[in-house]
Amino acid sequence: MEEELTRAVSDRDAFRGRATDATASAAALVGQLGAEQRAHQLTKGALDEALAAAEASRTEAVVWRGTVEGES
Repeated sequence: MEEELTRAVSDRDAFRGRATDATASAAALVGQLGAEQRAHQLTKGALDEALAAAEASRTEAVVWRGTVEGES
């Protein structure tokens, strides 16, 4: 009976240890995911700004071309 109790306590402690490790691993993954989401948002913002600048530049080029062609 005492051996069974000792084994049960040992199994419980091992399970708790694995659960603690799994919880720590999950927390690390959540942190990594959060960092990747922030990086994605920053990249998306930079791409949106670059697209807006490219569209503005294209518009300016069309206007300039029209001006130059009108002068010819």
